[in-house]
Amino acid sequence: MLIPFLAVALLACTPTQTLPEPSDEPSSTPSEEPSAVPSDDPSETPREPNSECVLYGLTFRTDDVVVETEVDEQTHTVRFEYGYDQLNALKACKVEAKMSEGAKLTPDPTQSQDYTRKNMQVRVTAEDGRHYQKYALQGTLLPAPRPKKPLIMWIDVAHSYGLLSTPEKVDETVQMIYDGGFTGIAVEVKTPVSGDVLYFKSDILGYAQTLERSRVVNQDFDLLQAMIDACHKRDMTLTVSYCIFSFAEPTSEKSKAYYEAHLKDAFCQQLLTTGIEDIREQPQDYWFLNPVHPAVRTYVKDVVAEIVNNYDIDGFALDYCRYPNIRSDFSDLSRAAFEQYIGHPVENWPDDVMKATRDTDDAGKRNYGYYAEGDHELFQQWMAWRAGVIQQYVKEIRDVVKAIKPQVSLELWAAAWFQYRNETGQNWGSYDSNWASKHYSWASPAYDKAGFAEYLDVFHLGNYVDNVYGNNWTMEYFTRLAKNLVGDACTLYNSFGLYTGIACAEATYYSYRHYDGVMIFELGTVAGAKQWDNIRSGYARAMRELGELE
Repeated sequence: MLIPFLAVALLACTPTQTLPEPSDEPSSTPSEEPSAVPSDDPSETPREPNSECVLYGLTFRTDDVVVETEVDEQTHTVRFEYGYDQLNALKACKVEAKMSEGAKLTPDPTQSQDYTRKNMQVRVTAEDGRHYQKYALQGTLLPAPRPKKPLIMWIDVAHSYGLLSTPEKVDETVQMIYDGGFTGIAVEVKTPVSGDVLYFKSDILGYAQTLERSRVVNQDFDLLQAMIDACHKRDMTLTVSYCIFSFAEPTSEKSKAYYEAHLKDAFCQQLLTTGIEDIREQPQDYWFLNPVHPAVRTYVKDVVAEIVNNYDIDGFALDYCRYPNIRSDFSDLSRAAFEQYIGHPVENWPDDVMKATRDTDDAGKRNYGYYAEGDHELFQQWMAWRAGVIQQYVKEIRDVVKAIKPQVSLELWAAAWFQYRNETGQNWGSYDSNWASKHYSWASPAYDKAGFAEYLDVFHLGNYVDNVYGNNWTMEYFTRLAKNLVGDACTLYNSFGLYTGIACAEATYYSYRHYDGVMIFELGTVAGAKQWDNIRSGYARAMRELGELE
């Protein structure tokens, strides 16, 4: 039996490589040639170091991931398969190796390595230090699973217009999004800086001619219809996003005519240290329509009805459905409506309600956060009244949508930092929650009752921060806040923006793990930064933990 064993051992080491024999010349450093291994039994002859350098198996292991391998000794190849739920773990992983007795593995198995990189090799060095064999790693990434929860890509058309400028590009882009694991798309059909729209079927506004005042649009196809067609043929949902109150001077002839006839004098009047003036004179970011103006209410309800009637959409998402800032709106219309709300005149308008204290920050940039309360009770009433104005809009828009197509989902995006949303009149919490009045001095029980979560089917929480975990200003922190405020009033999606620098894979994982759905902002950033694998690995990992992987 001895001769076959030697034959197998010799076969295993050919074609192993051998390090050069040590030179007879004296060396300034000690020889690394291993000596015979001494035996504990002095009667035995010392054993020669083993010259075998065979790898029998590798196991990739992290705290929650274990991937086994198969070794092809003829080709010296280590083969293994892994899923997207294991991808990130294998990029920083330690290994356990089964090898010939006394052999060593390079790279050091106790140090984390990226075992997914191309042309990765390991080397097994025999106990004698002279014989070694290289093995090529051949990993196969399995196809990504389809998410069980909604995963939505938000498209900022102005930013991503290069991907959408022809019907062919629209179809290619939607396929790219589908391949990334997404189940739906939310596409902006009116940008915040435009009075035009990005769809043909409109008797109210004209098709956009410019985006962001400088990017010229020359399209002969209906962008919204092309998006719907591309999504539905892949069983993806299509939600339109409409900027409700932001409205810049339009460029198309139809939009100009509507603007001149109905909206020209319907913009917010903001309170500055110099007095009350039209927001178009010194805008913070965008022009905003005054929600109290009757022409604005007509405009909003009509455009919503027009889109829902004319297009086979799955959802209608409200964006910029709010006041622009704490200093709007101080028009005569708002004063009259507020005085009717409180039941008596405001003696010193607007000082009894609020005073502007500064218009710029220390760098000289315009800032709308510097103000002082007037009478505290009046200020609380002012906050509750403004929130009630927005609540009424959300309720009326819901009524419009559901009267036409009950199956269309009413959705809304808003920033997660609720403690500052009073400045925009936007209480996205439940009207049954008393969180605001318990925690914030500006909130009264009347403000609590101005919540609008019950009127939504889906709320996209704008968790646009740069860290996932932590106790302050993180995704984790705002998750706790939102769940206290919204409760079970509507379906809650987590939304995050890659422009913040947040870790994409971890943010996707956390969002999928803890919410009813995920929305990622936005296409141009995802595609430009090539974040597709990070997104797939994030939701796949969450699916594994939730038991959703087959």
